[in-house]
Amino acid sequence: MMNEHHGIRYHDIDHPHYKYELDRQYSMHSGLSLPLITDSDEHFRLGMLGTDLQDRLSIYFVGNRYVSLSRSGLLTLVEGYAWDGPSGPTFDTPSFMRGSLIHDGFYQLLREGWFLDNHDLVRKVADQLLYTACREDGMSWLRAKLVYFALRAFASGAAK
Repeated sequence: MMNEHHGIRYHDIDHPHYKYELDRQYSMHSGLSLPLITDSDEHFRLGMLGTDLQDRLSIYFVGNRYVSLSRSGLLTLVEGYAWDGPSGPTFDTPSFMRGSLIHDGFYQLLREGWFLDNHDLVRKVADQLLYTACREDGMSWLRAKLVYFALRAFASGAAK
């Protein structure tokens, strides 16, 4: 079944590890700039991401073919990206889907080892971005805070 909520379009999939797959690319500015990256950093790949001039000039990014983060902080999840939706004892509601997508993208980059020097900072930013997206998408402040505190207390293993 195809779903569209708060700027993301996706469908349910039958997969042992994932529940959803993006039907079109989703990008958002994370507010996380990576100023310590240099052109010689072996962890970064050359690529062209984004549609605005700032991101076209900032051509170094971390990631893989499905999820990437540009040096200026543009998180991009491409069509075909699969994720498991909200995790834990919760319900997959429209107000939770975009936040779970953003969060899963960041945690995937963390698990792949892209932020060894800034792991804890990037994890905290990912958790905060989930909270912000959920609130923007209509989740109650109480539920969003409970989700955020559960992530901070129990999700560190999912980012390793």
